[in-house]
Order: sequence, then C-alpha cells, then structure tokens
Amino acid sequence: MTRAKAHLTRRQVLVWTGGALASTRLFHALAAGAAADIAPQPYFASVKRALESLEKLGAPVRVEDAQHLTALARQNDAAAVTAAEAILGRYTLSNIEVNADGGATGTVGDAQRTLIEQGWRYSWCAF
Repeated sequence: MTRAKAHLTRRQVLVWTGGALASTRLFHALAAGAAADIAPQPYFASVKRALESLEKLGAPVRVEDAQHLTALARQNDAAAVTAAEAILGRYTLSNIEVNADGGATGTVGDAQRTLIEQGWRYSWCAF
C-alpha cells in the first residue's frame, strides 16, 4: 500500500504559521480564564510580541489601537487587561475555549468577516 504524498501550498503554510504564532504568543495568557485572572505583565509582553509579529507579516493593527495598547501596558493592572481585550476583540475572528478534559467550544469573534477571492488575510483566533 502506497501513501499519497501531501503537498502544502504557500498559503496553507502561512495560515498555519500565523495561527500557531498568534495562539502561542498572544493568547498564552488567556488560558488562565477571565481577564481579571490574567497577570498584566506577562499578558502585555505577549501582546507586544504578537503585534510585532503581525507587523512583520504585513498585517499590523491600526496605529491608534497599537498606541492605546502601549498606554494600557504602562498602566499594568486588571482594568488595562480588560480594556486591551476589548481592543483585540475587534481583530478576533473566533474565540476557542479548550476545556480541561480536552473538549473545545468556539464562538464567533468581533472581527469583520469578508470574503477575499484569490487572496487571504491574517485573522486572530483567541484560545
């Protein structure tokens, strides 16, 4: 029995890489639960790394949002995390919650869903 060779397109590699990058760097702190339970310093360090990565990938957030997130990082408290979540929610395509038993549930995020023919765009998924 022979196995078919899997061919990955450049688009698939970029989508998987972007998704892995966003989930491991930006949303690592979100695994703790609600915004009130998240330690501000590591959360904003992850947000900063994710924003830098998105900029390098050619999909930066709006300048006003980046500046507001920087100001919230200096505030460094639970209220700042909650406000940052509201800003990042505008860029989140879906929210995925993984339960302790390994089950997952998903909800629709606040990002605008737009069909792009013959193209693609980076989207965030919150874990």
